[in-house]
Amino acid sequence: MRSRPSSHPVRIRRTNDEWLASPVGDENAYQLAFTMPEQVEAWITGNEDERVARTRQIKADLLSAITIYDVADKDGEPLVYQLRYAAGSLRHR
Repeated sequence: MRSRPSSHPVRIRRTNDEWLASPVGDENAYQLAFTMPEQVEAWITGNEDERVARTRQIKADLLSAITIYDVADKDGEPLVYQLRYAAGSLRHR
């Protein structure tokens, strides 16, 4: 296994149905789409006055680093990628 993950900053967008992460500076290179558990989404969107603060809390606490493991190496060794949230990059679509 690599001793250090391949790491780069990402922007995170939130749509009505999912969250989208893409690399800073080359947003068309790839897009990682994921959802939060229903209870987390309900907590974020439950009160309009608190939605922005709760979204900030989620990105700081849960989305500051996303680690992806892939067994795509020719020797069967896991490849590790770390997506680091770029502060100030959360946008709503």
